[in-house]
Amino acid sequence: MNDMVLSRITVLQQALKNLGLDAAVIMDRENLIYFANIEDVEGGSLIVPAEGEPKLICLWLDARHFREKSELDVIPYFFPEV
Repeated sequence: MNDMVLSRITVLQQALKNLGLDAAVIMDRENLIYFANIEDVEGGSLIVPAEGEPKLICLWLDARHFREKSELDVIPYFFPEV
């Protein structure tokens, strides 16, 4: 994780601890860009626990792109079968 992203995540994690929260779920585009450092993100969620590594969750079609653009752990999801 690059220094800028690491710094932003660390500040958020400290704020979560200070507030007694377990995690933050980031879903809006502007904050995904800020915390994941991916300029062209259109969907997905970033889960930032108060302790531990953040997880970037996205549609499986976007996973490769997100892995190439971000150093975060990317977890793809698939549409459920009906």
